Amino acid sequence: MNIASISGRTFFRHQSSILQPAVQRVWKKEQMELFAVLMTEDRKLVLGGDGRADSPGHSAKYGTYTALEVPSNVIIDIQQVQSNECGGSYHMELEGLRRSVAAVEEEGLSIGTIITDRHRQIAKWIRTELPEVQHLYDIWHVAKGISRKLESLAKQKECDAIKPWIRSVVNHLYWSAVSTESGHGDLVAEKWMSVINHIQNVHEGHGDLYPSCSHAALETRADQKKWIQPSTKVAVKVEQIVGRKMLHNNFSEGGSHFYMSNK
Repeated sequence: MNIASISGRTFFRHQSSILQPAVQRVWKKEQMELFAVLMTEDRKLVLGGDGRADSPGHSAKYGTYTALEVPSNVIIDIQQVQSNECGGSYHMELEGLRRSVAAVEEEGLSIGTIITDRHRQIAKWIRTELPEVQHLYDIWHVAKGISRKLESLAKQKECDAIKPWIRSVVNHLYWSAVSTESGHGDLVAEKWMSVINHIQNVHEGHGDLYPSCSHAALETRADQKKWIQPSTKVAVKVEQIVGRKMLHNNFSEGGSHFYMSNK
């Protein structure tokens, strides 16, 4: 087309010498203004953090960690981490959180709560290095993981009966957390586990804290999902997914472990 254009080399030179510094200056200015506003508020911060890598799996080279100040609903910090800075891609998310926490605390701000996904390294680090900070798991991540496991199960032989139930099971997870007062983790766990009985048309005898389903008597409808038959392969597999020890412990230990996001 005979249209003059700059070379790729020139583009990247302009990007690194002009564009990126300009973006960085604007971001730091806005971040400092945000810190100044938060300093005037008589409260501790509630940070929600999550990381994203440039590729899935353990081969990622770069990761970005973003921290949101939840009550304000604004991004408070962004950190870029390279895998060779922290001993591998699996450690990038924790390193990003470390840097974000340090950046916030360097400005004299106090953190009261941190909300993350169920990353084991992060949980251990907060527990040991920030014992005064409340650590909550974003239940959206938990629900997403359970949904994926159930969708994978539905593709297995003799297990397709769970497919119509997947959304209901995930909704039950949210309900179990939302309908229970903070500090009653054992009750949340029993409500959650009751879904195993419910999808098998058993609505009583769930446990001591939650003995029966809260819904009204169910009417038979033509479009009603078929009940899962007890002791079948799919019933056993669902129980293994729902009753995973780690998930159950997250509910029961300490009581208040989950946060409801608006994702």
